[in-house]
Amino acid sequence: TGTLTVKNSIVESNTAVEAGGIYNGGQLTVTSSIIRNNMSLAGGGIYSAAGVTATLINTLILSNTASGSGGGVYGEGQSTSILSGCYVSNNTASTGFGGGVGTVGRVIVRYSNIVNNQAQDSSNGDGGGIDSIGPATIESSNISGNYGLYGGGIYAASGLTLTQSTVANNSAHSGGAVDTRVGDSYIAQTTINNNTAAAPR
Repeated sequence: TGTLTVKNSIVESNTAVEAGGIYNGGQLTVTSSIIRNNMSLAGGGIYSAAGVTATLINTLILSNTASGSGGGVYGEGQSTSILSGCYVSNNTASTGFGGGVGTVGRVIVRYSNIVNNQAQDSSNGDGGGIDSIGPATIESSNISGNYGLYGGGIYAASGLTLTQSTVANNSAHSGGAVDTRVGDSYIAQTTINNNTAAAPR
């Protein structure tokens, strides 16, 4: 596996089975770039294979679509997805989980906006904004206006650390703001308001 660095670039309107925009099989760093309007089965914008790391810095991830999981960003098992200073908006997972970010591995989100993303499936559409099967760490971020079946804003299957953030105006069938499952979770200095849990759309 090698490294890929993407800087000051636009990755736009691409289509693939996996990774409509960028496939990461090693170590990926994306800085000050735009990933938008890409389509795939999984990882509409970016797809990371098992055991690798994707680091996204000051990057826009916009209007990407996965017919499965990870509308904007997808990570396989034991991968790590790190977002810092990113804006993830209007991405869609049509029949899977993670409208904005969906990962079977670990996700770390700092100083980012995850807004207006959707996981649309009526049986598997968990985590409208962020879905993490592995541990999730979110700090100093805004998770707003997302929709998912369980966990409109955040679905965390293996523990969540959520600090100094806002989780607002998300909606879901269960857990309008946050849905956590196994493992320990910790929320501090965070505003959670105006989220709704109602019958599926």
